[in-house]
Amino acid sequence: MSWNPAIEPQCPNAGFEHHAEDALPFLQGEGKQVRLIIGNAWGERAPTKTFTDMFYADAVLEAGASIPLPTTTRIGVSISLKVQLKWPAMHFKPGR
Repeated sequence: MSWNPAIEPQCPNAGFEHHAEDALPFLQGEGKQVRLIIGNAWGERAPTKTFTDMFYADAVLEAGASIPLPTTTRIGVSISLKVQLKWPAMHFKPGR
């Protein structure tokens, strides 16, 4: 990784931290399971140091469940979906 003078002064102590899974806050209920990895959200705080007001979480939601996103943080969302169908197999034609 190369040094970026525009970023480095803002994060002079940037580094890597490892925390065991059981040290990270885990929230469960109402069809959702959320592990907070970095930052503050939903009344919990992960032990990982941050230099900005941010959060990073792994969330698994059941069909119909929702999760409110904190309003105090600027949010960039990355979503990865894994869909499991629980009814008889259906065949879809391309484009449908």
